[in-house]
Amino acid sequence: MYREKALILLTALLTASLSVSCSDDSAGTTDAVVACDMTLRPDFHPDEVRLQGVSNVRRLDGIVMADGRRVKPGLLVRAGSLNGLTESDYALLLDSLGVRHFIDLRSAHEQDSPNPILNSVPVGFSDPIAFVSLPLLSTASEASLKLRYPDMSREALLPAATDAHAALLASALYEELLTSSYSQQSLRLFLKRLTAPVDGAMLWHCSIGRDRTGVASALLLLALGADKSTAIADFEWGARLATGHVDAAASSLSLSLCTQHFCSQFNAVEQQYGSIEAYLHHIGLTDTDILALRQRFLE
Repeated sequence: MYREKALILLTALLTASLSVSCSDDSAGTTDAVVACDMTLRPDFHPDEVRLQGVSNVRRLDGIVMADGRRVKPGLLVRAGSLNGLTESDYALLLDSLGVRHFIDLRSAHEQDSPNPILNSVPVGFSDPIAFVSLPLLSTASEASLKLRYPDMSREALLPAATDAHAALLASALYEELLTSSYSQQSLRLFLKRLTAPVDGAMLWHCSIGRDRTGVASALLLLALGADKSTAIADFEWGARLATGHVDAAASSLSLSLCTQHFCSQFNAVEQQYGSIEAYLHHIGLTDTDILALRQRFLE
């Protein structure tokens, strides 16, 4: 059944234009088509940071909101896994990027073997450094995904989805991250933590910096006042850097499908709640929280 759905998606992708419609195959309760504007954004330029042992590291500096304001420099950083972080990488994050707060969005079992470098403090460094464990997926959610896709583990997503079948799992993952009560609570805690008046930049990461990091980053940008195309463009660049398709002209089946499913799930949320702002209120963010985010991170 899943392979038949994959073939249907593959056919749709090959015959679609840059503006497409995405079927919400993961919901299981509806066959509704959720429209996704997949027009490429050549004006979106990611601020990538090259590290030796960590991939998909980007600053959100300068991303433009719908009202023309921009993200202040030196405050927000997204990344992939820090397991390969080197001492020089750590020094660069602390000294050059000013990171003082690390938020780990991975599941508990993925955090069992932390990088020992993160347990040390570089010589001469005296500022306090905070490490926060904030898994976006519950153990029950991971088990549910494995039951729904018994022939595929979630780890199949970590290097990158390689076919349409894997992209279906990505769709289920994005749905789970946006709709499960556990994930919504974690997303609320993530956004509220960013409102705290603390010194230094915030860095959040998952395993490859695409799915969980992508959802958290998109909600942050939308809360700051970005339009949806900007949030989708930010996700797409995270997906490109995770899969190695960094050339804007390059494309792949997995990249296109994952971005489609990501967009489709956000559109489904917007349809259900009426707006992204209403969804943010639903998960527990207040108008005061949203104002605090904008005052802290926009210029």
